Amino acid sequence: MLTLKNSLSSFTRNIQAGDAYFAGRQFSTYSEAAYLVPAGAHRAVFGATVTTDNFRETTAPVPGTDPRDYQYQTYGLFAQDDWKPLENLTLQAGLRTDYQRPYGWFVLPRFSALYKAGPHVALRAGGGYGYKAPTIFANATEQQAYVGVRALNPNTVRAETSRGLNADVTLKGVIGDLGVVLNQAAFYTRLEHALIPNPTLQPLGIIEFTNSLSPITARGLETNLRLNIEDLQFFTAYTFTDARQTYDATQPAQLPFVSKHRLVLTTVYEQPKNFRLGLEGTYNGPQYLGEGDRQGRGFWLLGVLAEKQFPPHFSLVVNVENFLDVRQTRYEQVVYGPVDRPLFRPLYAPLDGLVANVALQRFPSPCTELKVKNQT
Repeated sequence: MLTLKNSLSSFTRNIQAGDAYFAGRQFSTYSEAAYLVPAGAHRAVFGATVTTDNFRETTAPVPGTDPRDYQYQTYGLFAQDDWKPLENLTLQAGLRTDYQRPYGWFVLPRFSALYKAGPHVALRAGGGYGYKAPTIFANATEQQAYVGVRALNPNTVRAETSRGLNADVTLKGVIGDLGVVLNQAAFYTRLEHALIPNPTLQPLGIIEFTNSLSPITARGLETNLRLNIEDLQFFTAYTFTDARQTYDATQPAQLPFVSKHRLVLTTVYEQPKNFRLGLEGTYNGPQYLGEGDRQGRGFWLLGVLAEKQFPPHFSLVVNVENFLDVRQTRYEQVVYGPVDRPLFRPLYAPLDGLVANVALQRFPSPCTELKVKNQT
């Protein structure tokens, strides 16, 4: 079976801070042709992809600097085989080869295995390689409206490459009337040639990207628990992430803007075709901000969603986000310096505060089936 895919994306970027203004247009395409070959216990897929990503800056470049436009084209071939040697065991292996212009060749193997030990236990493991072509678009550059950001030079900058491993176990069952699903996962990622600002130029207000001389590593655990009894559901997810860098001895080893601890709590009560109420709380732990030992505060974000249905005509939806009105401006001054050339502190928490909206949703009209009978 042959499958063809294509997508187009057009995006306009613009940002202004004081008298600094940045604007540009980005146009991307993705095309794929894949052929499925089922053969007994195997399901093989072979295919090819073409990806383009073009950016053109529409603001005049600073005199004496290179244009920050880029044109990327990526041509890829891939093959994947899903093999089921046993009824409860699935093995998957894949290989992808990309030629990325102008950053060269990338060979990306990956694998995964799923073993179902019974109706209540499933084990999964996998791993693979990846890469990312560099661009000037990052948190550090956006926060200063791309002022002082130099163009990338493909002759001196390399693409980021990564290797990762992950494994998880899922347990599910019923205790009385209580349904339980527990998933415990572990992951490890190693990022080579990470794109970072040149540390000698950054204090001067100039961002010139270079590749780190040593890797970034991230390892962690993620625990997900779902409970349900009749019309009530409860979900919680806790993630521990230990992301470390070794290329900048002047900064903490912990990678900035990555919370070690993150917790999500969600409760949903639903009466089908009548009423639904959802409560969600998210905790983001303290995180380093790339300014030495200074850390942002940990904070909670709480939200509520309620829906009342009035069949067959409409439903009323009320949504309130961040109803504790958490804002970084409550903790510190975010914008400082002269008005015509403002400076910004690193952002790690919301700026908008409480957001609420009410909506009326109209139920779709019943579909009318038209039956056409052939007459002979």
